[in-house]
Amino acid sequence: MLILKMPALVKPLCFPAVGSFLMIIQLSALSATKTASDMDMEAILSGIQYYNSLIQSGEADMTHTMIQKGAPMAEKMNGNLMNGTYKYHFMFDRNKMRMDREQAETDRFRRYTYIYFTGQWEWEMSEEYVNGKSSILYIYNTTVRSKFEQRDPRDYGEFDRDRFLNKNDFRVKGQEKIDNIVCYVLEHKNGKTRFWIAPEQGFRVLKTEYEYSLGPHYKGEDGKERYGIERNFISYEKHGEVWFPKAVDHRIYYIDKKGQKQLMVNYKTEAKNIRLNHQIPKEKFAIDLQHDADEIKVFLANSDEVLTKEQFIERYDSVIKSSNE
Repeated sequence: MLILKMPALVKPLCFPAVGSFLMIIQLSALSATKTASDMDMEAILSGIQYYNSLIQSGEADMTHTMIQKGAPMAEKMNGNLMNGTYKYHFMFDRNKMRMDREQAETDRFRRYTYIYFTGQWEWEMSEEYVNGKSSILYIYNTTVRSKFEQRDPRDYGEFDRDRFLNKNDFRVKGQEKIDNIVCYVLEHKNGKTRFWIAPEQGFRVLKTEYEYSLGPHYKGEDGKERYGIERNFISYEKHGEVWFPKAVDHRIYYIDKKGQKQLMVNYKTEAKNIRLNHQIPKEKFAIDLQHDADEIKVFLANSDEVLTKEQFIERYDSVIKSSNE
């Protein structure tokens, strides 16, 4: 049976029908294979790149549940554990994402909006109502990484060539099945990072695993440094050719003093009413200061400076205007 090499799929990206046809042939051939050598790193990365290119925009209603069991430092002192369920509407295009969160029972915010412009800035709006008065706090930050990546389902399953998977750092370790789906296991050269890639589900990542040290202050009874394990299990929903995450089970474990694995944190994220590749109004991703309240402040996270709304508009007028483009 003919096995087509995936790099050939990168060239016809301008012709989706041709690319789709070749991909179907590739996946049909793959189903009859059994050895890890049938697809090399370059072929797998090309498959990831191709399917990533099919996702231009989208939105969904999200539910994020956070259960914190404890942590190594809790062995020495009691801390506040953050538990709860948050619901929010999530939308994105190629460069930006937005999250509008509903007020939860444990949430002090009446309204909360978060917008992230990849590599440029992030913008937050939170409204509180205390003692009969409303207050709004805006936060502007030029940090280049989203602070809410754990609530963006794409961050668990969408990997690109430059940031995560490098053919020189990873190798195809073998094949394993997850829920009866054949996956290629990619392992980092350090032996502590692994991805399970499923070609039959658009080269999406069904599982990730990381091992990391807890640091020199946390040692076991044998005197050896203890470590943590972080795992993600991702399931997908198909929309045309696109596979989009519908549920993520994120678990963080640590190894206790006796060498036993203990669950420390469990995040569960679920997406419903998923819509993909439709036009989203650009103003949805713009910096918005049109809210009214008794008190309004703008906090500049990078300089710890607090401005009035008018001062922010005067200083960052060009940023505000460009966010609407």
